[in-house]
Amino acid sequence: MCNEAARRMAIGQIRKDFAERRIPLRFPEGVPNLPATGSVRITDASAIVRHGETGAELVMRRWSWPLPNGRPLYNFRSEGRRFDNSRNGGRCLIPLDSFYEFTDAADGSRKRKDKWSFALAAGSDGRRNRYASSNRPNAFFCVAGIWRRDATVGEAFTMLTSNPGPDVAPYHSRQIVLFSSDAWMAWIEGVVPATDLIAPSPAGTLIAEQIVGQTSLARSDRYCDLLSTMRTGISLGHALPASSTMLTPALLLLAAAGTVVLRLAWDAREPAQVRLTLAGWSAIAVALAALAARDGAWGIALGALPVMLVAFGFLARAALASAAPSRAARVVESEPSVHLHARDWRDVGRRVAIFLIAVPVAGLVSLLAGLAFAAAARAGGAVEADSITLALFVTPLVWSILGVVLLLEARAAAMLRPLVAIGAVSGATFWLLG
Repeated sequence: MCNEAARRMAIGQIRKDFAERRIPLRFPEGVPNLPATGSVRITDASAIVRHGETGAELVMRRWSWPLPNGRPLYNFRSEGRRFDNSRNGGRCLIPLDSFYEFTDAADGSRKRKDKWSFALAAGSDGRRNRYASSNRPNAFFCVAGIWRRDATVGEAFTMLTSNPGPDVAPYHSRQIVLFSSDAWMAWIEGVVPATDLIAPSPAGTLIAEQIVGQTSLARSDRYCDLLSTMRTGISLGHALPASSTMLTPALLLLAAAGTVVLRLAWDAREPAQVRLTLAGWSAIAVALAALAARDGAWGIALGALPVMLVAFGFLARAALASAAPSRAARVVESEPSVHLHARDWRDVGRRVAIFLIAVPVAGLVSLLAGLAFAAAARAGGAVEADSITLALFVTPLVWSILGVVLLLEARAAAMLRPLVAIGAVSGATFWLLG
């Protein structure tokens, strides 16, 4: 009986592989935060795919519901039963990449059982294992399940079992039911009878591997899940090796150095000012891009910290170094001002217009850009928390860059061009993907 499994694939991978099977997934409760984990246990929440009102939908549900005696129903025999869809329950698929079975210890010890992991075997002759979601190394499989609405725990699911296939029979008398990817839609739609789909998996579908020296892995996996949530990020992929312990501090120093170079550019003269400005922004961009590729949204947030801290340090230093106005200056400032002529009023109006364009209008455009980035991230498979993190990072960054660009313009009318362009692109992106 299966009471533990692993789910290490990202939500973006699940969405992509289902789409390749012509099963577009919908997320009626939002794209879930699905951390990679090597231990999904009874009563844990995991992803299931079921048939909703508008097609296949993915939701997070509890594994098992309580029986009248209080014990959890986490496996359910499939023989001799019908499984139909209704408003209170029905068929579902459980995406996983491996599951575990336990056997008596080979050394005869009764204190600890041997733990075995069952994962997809490689396809023969270079062909895809027909139970695999794709031909990629990070492919997953789907377990047949049913879900129901329980008065005690709400909606929950259980896994169906059958007689074992040749790969599992030496280890256990039962096996959870696996479906080939071609049968996924037929199962959740509920049209094809269960007896036509449920069968033991053939030989060569799974490969068994004994888990040695990791009996405490499941207990410590909760901490690993937290790290995985931070590292999964916005599914930009791990383009850089995560084993390099000195890489992150080096990238943080690069981001801080870029901020220092930008400060030096303020006091430089052309053409050195242009070169220093480009060098500073390039250093920050490279550092943030590398951190994003390494650690996703968590890396972006981490990289923004030294930039803000160094900038705050420069502001604090300037505030402390600036001289307080003299008493005479304060007296002069308190004297009544002279009447403004028409030309002076036009100058005041111009300054007010520049302020309105560079601050509130640019802020609104930056917010729209942040929302567009968040919508694009969700469309690419990012979870809700990471898309919000990305929006919170992009908005002030775009606002700061726009502020510098706009104030370099000589005329107020010229300041509107980048705002209109960025606003149009961001608005269209948010409307199409949001």
